[in-house]
Amino acid sequence: MLDHRLILLATPRQIGVLDWRPGHMHWLGEFSANAEGLAAFRKIVVGHAHLPALLVVDTVDEDYRSELLPHVKGHARNELLARKLKQVFRNARFTGAWRQVRETTGRRDDRYLLAALTDADWLTPWLSVLNRERVPLSGITPLAMACEHLLDKLRFQEQHTLLAYRLNNSLRLSYYHNGLLRFSRLIGSDTPTQLPSNAADEIAKTQLYLAGQRILPREARLHVLLLDPSGQLDSAQAPLNADPAFSARLIDLPSLARALRIPDDFLAATPEVAPLAAIAGETLRLNLAPPELLQRHTEFRWRRGLHAAAGLIAFLGLGIAAAYWLQA
Repeated sequence: MLDHRLILLATPRQIGVLDWRPGHMHWLGEFSANAEGLAAFRKIVVGHAHLPALLVVDTVDEDYRSELLPHVKGHARNELLARKLKQVFRNARFTGAWRQVRETTGRRDDRYLLAALTDADWLTPWLSVLNRERVPLSGITPLAMACEHLLDKLRFQEQHTLLAYRLNNSLRLSYYHNGLLRFSRLIGSDTPTQLPSNAADEIAKTQLYLAGQRILPREARLHVLLLDPSGQLDSAQAPLNADPAFSARLIDLPSLARALRIPDDFLAATPEVAPLAAIAGETLRLNLAPPELLQRHTEFRWRRGLHAAAGLIAFLGLGIAAAYWLQA
């Protein structure tokens, strides 16, 4: 019960809610970004306001930068990251930095992934509902981070991986180096490039961009994972495998269900739960939420810690009293 929480998947068009705890999950539904949807979402939140919530966002308005920064700790690191985030993303409200690895040569600098939501006005109504009902928000993270945990659950360990994930009529292409997120982009459904016949072309364009930005070595072979519950990305496998620069593989729903320990029929009916279930029990590595939105969650953790300490003291007291009684 201590890990019981809500996992929210928010897009500019809707929000989905997953009620999760270890070994059990329940999909509470999707709600459109209109007055009726907000009212229905508020009813769900009111019924679960005592639970902490994690917000996963899926939007085209996101930016990723990989930076090498000096290896410092404590307050100096916080100041360094705050200055760098402001320099890179200007006045963006939702920004975050994740220290991924430390270089093994030279000055042994730290490699960070910096991320931001460049336009997040559409999040305001959902956040207002959570704030009004005093929900302890544990963080805001991009969908590409949830997909990183998805790759880990699939035990896919190639050095250069591109996950092509079709969800909510959009195609997300995310590049991972040694299992760590480096870049992601979302192709919306209102563009012609979202057509399944052009998925292989979009993957090839992404590979050229990554190579041009020196994120992907030019001689590297890109391992592409095609994940699409509707099966519309199946046609991209053959043209990609015909190109020596790619190695494409399809991930079917039964394999994904086994990796996530989810019933096949539940995953087929609600494919949105896959990335949410993957990140639900994991430590949040990249948090885009500003400190003022996390205050209630900090208070929630303190209260839970105090209750646990009080319970432990009471248990020890009962044990000592029982020992004295038996001795008497």
